[in-house]
Amino acid sequence: MRKLTSGTIAGFAGALLFALPGAAAPIGGSFTGTGWATVSFTNLNFCPNGVEPNGANQGNACGFGTGNIDLGGGSGSFAGVTGDANTIDSLNNIIAPIGGVVSIPNWLEFIPAQGAPPISLTLTSVLAGTFSAAACGDAPAPGQVCTPPGSAFNLSNSDANNSTASFRIVGQAVNGVAGDTSPFVAIFTSQFNVPYQQLLAALAANQGTGNYSSSYSVSVTATAVPEPVTFSLVGVALLSLGMVRFRSRK
Repeated sequence: MRKLTSGTIAGFAGALLFALPGAAAPIGGSFTGTGWATVSFTNLNFCPNGVEPNGANQGNACGFGTGNIDLGGGSGSFAGVTGDANTIDSLNNIIAPIGGVVSIPNWLEFIPAQGAPPISLTLTSVLAGTFSAAACGDAPAPGQVCTPPGSAFNLSNSDANNSTASFRIVGQAVNGVAGDTSPFVAIFTSQFNVPYQQLLAALAANQGTGNYSSSYSVSVTATAVPEPVTFSLVGVALLSLGMVRFRSRK
């Protein structure tokens, strides 16, 4: 009878890792993008291609629906994402309450499709902002930060005339195979030529129904999580190797 060696067992375990469908490569990597959006106290509306409103309560402000996001390539599982046909769904505080847990499949879809089967992003939460509301109503000054009560936005003044707004979204990158997902975080950022106090004043217009439109940039990172079957097979392989070495010492 042929003697089992550590090399034989390691090779057998390696073959199992590639043969079993549950051992598919996890989703991992990152990408960046840009687009245009209109925000109010209750809505985040992503703009479709060709619509680029800029400023407070513009006549071409984007409405609720599906917008487009321009991607310029990425890394890992997202190395091929590119172009401006990729779609992203608008949000409001009913379908995605700030800090709540939801499931919005295909929130961001890659067009043309990325991966086989295609990868998409499922949104699970719009995270609450982390700054205090204490300086939200103060006169504009450099270094101020503000998160309005119940808001997702982290607002900051770089000086008395310029500000930045950012917010975070988390979810799951899904490749269409049951259970084959990886968590992602998306950070959206916009720059403004006005202090954040002026942004808040625009949103408060018309009894709190005002809006502000601008361009944005986004960075998305998905963290690969090894499949459970991979862990179990590696454990079997290591245990088997240990047994072989133990027997060889006898």
